[in-house]
Amino acid sequence: MKLGITGTKKGGTSQQLLTARTVLLTLKPDEVHLGDCVGVDDEIRLLCIELGLYTVGHPPIEKPYRAFGTFNEIRPEKTRLARNDDIINETSVLMALPRSFTNLNRSGTWYTYRHAVQAQKKTILILPDGTRGEAIGAGINTTRRNN
Repeated sequence: MKLGITGTKKGGTSQQLLTARTVLLTLKPDEVHLGDCVGVDDEIRLLCIELGLYTVGHPPIEKPYRAFGTFNEIRPEKTRLARNDDIINETSVLMALPRSFTNLNRSGTWYTYRHAVQAQKKTILILPDGTRGEAIGAGINTTRRNN
């Protein structure tokens, strides 16, 4: 299974990162596709290295946002929105770690999440308090994590 990641450039909360770690350990994806931006992308990349997961980087052409991380594979640089679409297209599941609890129009994380839902991809949404929701298509089911 190939897992895509999208998340805030501000970085995830400790609760989000704990839930993301649990998801990674549970799913054990064959590949994790990340955007190589500062924030959640880099935090999850480091977690993947720690867990021994295979990573594929999708770097942005916008240098101020790039983390310049190391990956097992790296794709050509693209605009952030174009490479987010590539992450959706190359994976079967998308895990999103947004900065806000509500779906915002001017957010790359929420843009990517909405596009994954429209593409009928399975999604895992991890909100700032660690709440985990999953969606296929338009329906969203949100559950509290048990910790």
